[in-house]
Amino acid sequence: MNRTPILILLTVLLAAACGPATPEGPIVISGPDPPTVAETPAWIPPDQLDLPEPVRGLDPQPGEHVLQSLTVTDPYTGDPLAMDYWVWLPPDYTSAQQWPAILYLHGSGQEGGNPHRAIVYGLPPIIDEQARPFVLITPHFPANTLWEDHAANVDAILQTALDTLSIDPDRVYLTGVSAGGYATWAQALATPERFAAVVSVSGSVLRESIPSRDALCPLADVPLWGVHGAQDTISDPQVSAAYVDYVAGCDGADVRWTLWADTDHFTTVARLYGSDDFYAWLLERSR
Repeated sequence: MNRTPILILLTVLLAAACGPATPEGPIVISGPDPPTVAETPAWIPPDQLDLPEPVRGLDPQPGEHVLQSLTVTDPYTGDPLAMDYWVWLPPDYTSAQQWPAILYLHGSGQEGGNPHRAIVYGLPPIIDEQARPFVLITPHFPANTLWEDHAANVDAILQTALDTLSIDPDRVYLTGVSAGGYATWAQALATPERFAAVVSVSGSVLRESIPSRDALCPLADVPLWGVHGAQDTISDPQVSAAYVDYVAGCDGADVRWTLWADTDHFTTVARLYGSDDFYAWLLERSR
């Protein structure tokens, strides 16, 4: 696969009334050439899918998405909350060795309802089909909630996985798509010491929510990769670019920014997660 970077210059223009000041200077947009892998089907809303009834209480098994549940704290009421999450183990998983792990945050179209919604799109079906050598942890977010408000709950789920599975704590990676792509920034800011690398894909966020450069500088110690498609009409690529540019301006930052000219909100996700480059980039990084 030819991975010669495609360099494009993009100036991020953000109106002062809608968010922070425009980052100074151009952003370098680069990334691997499109991989020769099949794209996943177009997005189908989970409400239109015939999903199986969830089964809880089973032990994780290699090569399968297995539903788990953890009692956490509702961030709005303070009451106990049963939060579902999925664990996928590589087909050749064994506790005799420690495995790299990916914490995956799904998009808003998959929140609430049947927890199978969390694994029908994005990274879960792709990592299963390609049998990548990672443990995958996929929380299922409740409906009508903000992902970033559950940062402590997501961290509790991750800690439970670290306590019960053979995971290398120095090779834990964070990624998410759409609303989950934005939540990767919030989760990484909440617990930057957890992650060896962070990848935000087609990240959705209101312009008003973009923090200041100084607020994002705690992420300078974590390798970051922002990925977007220029044809995305759901999430503004310039907002994702602003996040990357802000962190790039912090001392010691290790950032990468990819903008594919021909992909939209959904095909960007399929292209990245279906590529060898994504997994290789992760494995090159450890805490």
